[in-house]
Amino acid sequence: MDQVSILEQSWRDPLDVARPFAQDTYALLLTTPDGWTYFARDPDNTLRLDGDDPSDAFAALSEGLGPCAPAAPEGPPFQGGWAGLISYEFGARAEPVVLKRHPDWPDLDCGLYRGLLAFHPQRRRLLAIGRGADADAALARALAAAQWLKAKARARAASASAPRPMASSRRRWG
Repeated sequence: MDQVSILEQSWRDPLDVARPFAQDTYALLLTTPDGWTYFARDPDNTLRLDGDDPSDAFAALSEGLGPCAPAAPEGPPFQGGWAGLISYEFGARAEPVVLKRHPDWPDLDCGLYRGLLAFHPQRRRLLAIGRGADADAALARALAAAQWLKAKARARAASASAPRPMASSRRRWG
């Protein structure tokens, strides 16, 4: 059964933390009605099902998760697992409806995230969360997620040392 590790971190704005990873394929930033915002990247596994893929999506998702593991009571509602996009057309896999699918839009595209950052802006709370087969593996994933907080500082240092464009002169017409 999975273990959970939760590490309290110094507050940062979720958008500032996620920005350096905006081009990562499976980076995601989710905001929920209960006040939590989650940032995750580098999933352990991914699952994409296009409309013409006959695979059993529910079996694949269950297999990826493994046995249900309890959440840490001091943590937020989402402490790792599958997250991503489930299209409206995905419903046709569960009930007999005919839905026209867009050829470029998958039914399902998600990642299995065992490390993430959870933000609660109103409480100014930031948690690095990890899940693993044992306590050491869970702690390693939480520590890896905490390292994402340093990306902004690295990006800022790199841009400070980059050559600056020459100042342009403004010309007034008229």
